[in-house]
Amino acid sequence: QSSSTSTSITIAMVSAELLTTTQAIYIIMGANIGTSVTSTIVSLGQANDRNQFRRAFAAATIHDCFNFMTVIVLLPIEASVHYLKFISSSIIAGYTELKQAEKNNGFTLKTMTKPFTKAIVSIDKKLITKIATEKNATVLAGLESKPLLKTFFGQKSDLDDAAVGAIVLIGSLILLCICLAALVKLLQSMLKGRIAVWMYKSVNGDFKEVTLVGKTISLKGLAGYISMATGFLLTIMVQSSSITTSAMTPLVGLGVINLERIYPLVLGANMGTTVTGILAALASDPSKIAITLEVAYAHLLFNCTGIFL
Repeated sequence: QSSSTSTSITIAMVSAELLTTTQAIYIIMGANIGTSVTSTIVSLGQANDRNQFRRAFAAATIHDCFNFMTVIVLLPIEASVHYLKFISSSIIAGYTELKQAEKNNGFTLKTMTKPFTKAIVSIDKKLITKIATEKNATVLAGLESKPLLKTFFGQKSDLDDAAVGAIVLIGSLILLCICLAALVKLLQSMLKGRIAVWMYKSVNGDFKEVTLVGKTISLKGLAGYISMATGFLLTIMVQSSSITTSAMTPLVGLGVINLERIYPLVLGANMGTTVTGILAALASDPSKIAITLEVAYAHLLFNCTGIFL
């Protein structure tokens, strides 16, 4: 239910050399289509009122259409000339700082998150590297028989790797679902009452014409760009375009936001969700940042191109 999560996982797999950059770009295209399903599911919550459901479902379909049409245009271009890969790799090629980071093992987001993750579970990464690179079958069998787990909640554990892995995986998924559900509830509770009235006037409002030196300049189109910026900033705050569009869809159903104005909000949300991918790329191993940033920039370029079209 989140392209941000899918993109972050894909970038992590590229960092681990399980996927190539080209494969990752195609997966990200699919993730952009998949994330649009969330707002469609949310719109079903207003199915008991025909008019509300009509507006809410139309708002959800706008998100679907944008992602589908962008993929329809860019997929054949990417398959034939590797447009996204070429431009993103060209940008990375100009980053001299990344080459320096590979040598200096510089600061990344992992520096902040490592103490927290280490307090929960600590594994022997050197052993993983040895298993991944070992070619001798006898030596490999000996390495695979050793436990990867070092500590679990700061202590030595009698549990095997599979059991701890299952506990951590299930726990993290439950925590992720709780956080996403709480964020959606929080946003929906915030966007009620007076805030809903203020939002109706601000989001749906148009700018008046301005007269300068005897010439009348229309600022009607400026409101759309401000709506796009609103969607962009909101998505950066919650780290998920699904949450932004899911929170906005019921508001369109209720008539708080006009159907015409949800389109630039969706475009801004699609731009904002690329920030999560860039943060995930920065959290990679310093020696792999160039590869992971290439994928993150391809995601950014994909959405920018779609908005430009």
